[in-house]
This record gives sequence, structure tokens and C-alpha cells, in this order.
Amino acid sequence: MIVKLKNKLVLHRFIKTYTKLIYFLILQLYFKMEKDSNIKQIKKLLVANRGEIAIRVFRAAAELKIKTVAVYTYEDRYSLHRYKADQSFQIG
Repeated sequence: MIVKLKNKLVLHRFIKTYTKLIYFLILQLYFKMEKDSNIKQIKKLLVANRGEIAIRVFRAAAELKIKTVAVYTYEDRYSLHRYKADQSFQIG
């Protein structure tokens, strides 16, 4: 039991850190594009992930008014990440 709890705690911390990093990178790219007129603004973001990380990326993109696209397999057709995205496509 203790080992499982430790693994979940480590995984939860990893997900929080990973999500913050992705959010920071998206923000950094977004503001860099606003300042530099030669760089085109991100209009659409493809998230090839699922689960909590994908949902957090979708939330960050929505705050920045970036459209999102999710890809999913047949087995994941009822997953939450598919419904949180603006568009979703089945790839397998």
C-alpha cells in the first residue's frame, strides 16, 4: 500500500510540474508572437495526448483563445479529452 501511494504521489507531482511547463511554454510562445510581427500567431493546437494533461492543455489554450484538436482511437471514443477539444478526429 505504501509503495502504491508513493507512486501515485510522485506521478501527481510529475503531472503538475509537466502541466505547468506546457502552460508556461504556450504562454511564452503566445507573447513572443504578439511582440514580433514576423511570426504568425498560433491558430490551432493539436494535442496528441489524453487524460489529465491533455485537458489542462486544452484549458490553457482556451484561455489564450487558441482552437484545439484532439486525436483519439476507437477505444478512447468516450474519453473526456475528446469532448474538451474544439475538434476531434479518430485515427485508429
